[in-house]
Parts: sequence; C-alpha cells; structure tokens
Amino acid sequence: MVRCCSRFPLRRLCPNKPIKVGAKFYVLVDYATKICINISMCDGIINSENSKDYEWGAAGRRIMDLIEFVKNRYHRLYTDNYYTNIALAQELRRCGIYLCGTIRKVMIPFKGFTEVFGAARKPKPSRNNPKGKWACVYSHSHQVTIHAMMDSSLVYILDTVFSSHESEDISRRQADELFSIEGPKALNYYNSYMGGVDQWDQLRTNRAYSVEQVGKTHKWTVTLFLSFISMAASNAFCIYKACNPTGSEGFLDHTEFTLELIDALYNNSYLTRESRSAPGRGHDIVSASTHVIRQAPEGSRGEAHGNRRYRAECRGTCCPAGSKETTYGCKQCGIALHPECFNPFHESFKFGNVKPNPKWVEIFADIN
Repeated sequence: MVRCCSRFPLRRLCPNKPIKVGAKFYVLVDYATKICINISMCDGIINSENSKDYEWGAAGRRIMDLIEFVKNRYHRLYTDNYYTNIALAQELRRCGIYLCGTIRKVMIPFKGFTEVFGAARKPKPSRNNPKGKWACVYSHSHQVTIHAMMDSSLVYILDTVFSSHESEDISRRQADELFSIEGPKALNYYNSYMGGVDQWDQLRTNRAYSVEQVGKTHKWTVTLFLSFISMAASNAFCIYKACNPTGSEGFLDHTEFTLELIDALYNNSYLTRESRSAPGRGHDIVSASTHVIRQAPEGSRGEAHGNRRYRAECRGTCCPAGSKETTYGCKQCGIALHPECFNPFHESFKFGNVKPNPKWVEIFADIN
C-alpha cells in the first residue's frame, strides 16, 4: 500500500492494513534476495464480477498475472490465506509452479478434516488440542496436501511442495523459554520465506532512505511518482546486494549506495563501472593512476585579461566553501577540478562519464 488520502480513481480502502487508504500494489518478491520480480497495481480491471468464470477467483488471477514471467521454471511460491485455494494450486502446478501457503478454513472442501480440532470458529490450544498437535490430509484427485497444526491458534497450510509425511522441528518461545515442537516441513518453510514482500516494503518505506512521503502534497500523481522512485531505488539496492555479497571488497552499505545513486542521477552519470566501458556508452574508462592535476598557465584566459589564468567550474563535489571555479584541472579528463576534488572525483562513479571541456583540452595540450 502507498499512503495517499487524495481522491483519485485508483484509491483503495483496506481497513485491515497498517496503511488503510491509498494505492494498492500486488508484488512478487524473491525471498532469497528480496528483489521485486514483478509488480501490478490494483486498477479495478480485475474484480469479482468479471472473475466468476475462474475457479481461483480475482485474487488468483492477480497471482497468475504476476507469475507470467516465471512459468515452467518450477519455483516455489509462498502466499497468505487471501490468495490461497485449491483451484489456484492446481493451475499453478500446470504452469510449473509449486504453491505453499496458509489457507482459510472455508476454502477447504474436506469438512470432516476441518472438525478434527473441534467446531470452534477460532480454536485455541487446550487439553484436548495441545500446542504442537498436527494432522494432515492428502487429496489424490486434487494432488494437494493440507496440514492443520495447533500453534498459538489453529493454522491450515496448503502444500504442493513437500510430501505429507515430511516433518521438522519448529522453534517456539513461551515465557522466555525456547523449545521445539514437531510440525510439518511446509509450515517451517512458510515461516522462513513468507516475509519477502514485507521486508521489501520496509526497505522501500524506510524514512532514512526513501523519498516517499517526504513532504505534504495534495497531488496524487506526485505521491505515486515518488513511490515509484522509492520502489526502483530499493530494488536497485537489492540487486546490488545480490551481485556484491556483504563484506566483499568495495561493498557499499545502504547509505553509501543511496548517496552514489543520488550522485549518478543528479550528474546524469552511469551507476555501474562496467557500463561505462561498454560499447556506445559514454567515454572509454582509463586508469586513474595515470591522471595528473595541472594548473592553467598564466595568460591562458585571453589577451584582454593580461596574465590571468583560465578558470572554469569545478566538476567535483568537494569544492572549498565559496569557491566553485578553479584554475586547476585534470589533464587526461580535460575538466576543471579543485586539488581537494581531484582524488574523490576519480574514485567516484562520475569518473569517465563527464564530457571534457574543449578549452581545457586545448590548454592542457601544450602542458607536459
């Protein structure tokens, strides 16, 4: 959800969400890298009225749209009980996707199975149904397994990933005491990998890095635009972390990555070093160790200025206070740089992506 209280056609009301009013998005996230694979906005085109011919309903149609790019790759998909139903599990299986997710009691067609833990609407642990009690049923006709386990409350899991008899120890805490109970393997994996969307959303809305909701505006277009920027930036950082493991040489943390991203966008430079040496992209990159700083010679400003040296605006970001123009520059890059900006510039992402100043190239051509 993207918070937006303005009146616009795409506004949705979700009373059970932390953000109750705003634009709603459906997101498919890789749980290992937290990279957003696909995203779809709730625009009202898919609704319950035009989804009556689909056994998996409107929510299932949203899922089928999101997994369009990953069909027949045999990935595991984890969903919550809003989306999960048996018809969706069968359709995903035909598309080469395995499903594991919580399912609502009313969506389970095996009535005898749902009464194993009693007829209460929301059963809680009791003497007859202690915490850790577990039952499962496998349907040969539907080719799905449904687990029922008494945890803090009764939870149902629909599973097409694991077999019905696979179990694991599940860690639980009660009164500051850690203990383990045996439960279905599907539930353990669901608890481990279900939070990918929430973690990606937290990364997107983190006030330390996000541009979303940084100021008040009544324009819903501005709100959505800033939210798209936040989504793209958070996804870029997740991709960067996946390609550069934490602790590797030159690794940038989230703050450093955000600063480099701002610098690249503000100065219209490429974000990655590899892209700069690609054919047809900017200038060929050269080693910074061969670059030297030089000062423009006297009289280079022109005959009308006597012996004054030529000055130009520094292309670095560490300029002394009150002094943007300088007589110093990099001979190889052909740009103006303060002595204080020379090393930081050649270590930044701007290096190799700034067009040379023709006047500086002409001046430095006669300087050894």
